[in-house]
Amino acid sequence: MPGATAGYCIRDYHDSDRQAVRSLFMAGVRDYIPKCYRHVLTHPRTLLGLLAVSVALFLSSGSLLLTLLAAPALLAAAWRLLDSYYGRFIQLCLEDDLQDIQKTYLEGEDSHFWVAESDGEVVATVGAKPSTPSGDGERTLGLARLSVRRSHRKRGIARALCRAVLCFAQERGYKGVTLTVGIWNPEGKRLYRSLGFREIDRISPKKLVGKIFEDIFLCYRYDSLAGSS
Repeated sequence: MPGATAGYCIRDYHDSDRQAVRSLFMAGVRDYIPKCYRHVLTHPRTLLGLLAVSVALFLSSGSLLLTLLAAPALLAAAWRLLDSYYGRFIQLCLEDDLQDIQKTYLEGEDSHFWVAESDGEVVATVGAKPSTPSGDGERTLGLARLSVRRSHRKRGIARALCRAVLCFAQERGYKGVTLTVGIWNPEGKRLYRSLGFREIDRISPKKLVGKIFEDIFLCYRYDSLAGSS
């Protein structure tokens, strides 16, 4: 259960934490952008595309300078496009559940929000609320908004917050806990798998930009709630 441990304490969210929570979320998403961009740069499809554009430009213009400048310009444009794509995602989330965290997560008995505090500062967050019922009507709890400040990662804080959610779900009789994690988030995937989550589905992007950058979300589920206390 939430409490003090190794240089930080996990406690319930307070309204005074709102700006810190929103800032942590934004920083966490921004940290995700370079990972996706590096994947794009090393993908064979990208390399072939850059080569094809360069050859086409050289054949059509005969200018070696224009050909040499084309690749950096395209890469810069790709970065701006990716940054704008995630910027819109951040804004949507800030206007959704992170707009009024108290109302979204703390007014219902089956939802909650925690923060991890270190030296008087909020350094990590996680939320939990009921997931959309499955076809068989089974009750599951959704883990959301897990974010840890970069300077406080690899200290076990994320794991402790996840366990707080698992205990919360067990206490309320839920059969499982679900979450989504970006395919380009290797740290997150390792954490969830080590806790006992398993992949159950994948969500492909609907927007063209998401398809270009293969922004796929993996759906994970945890079922062994009997042993999570």
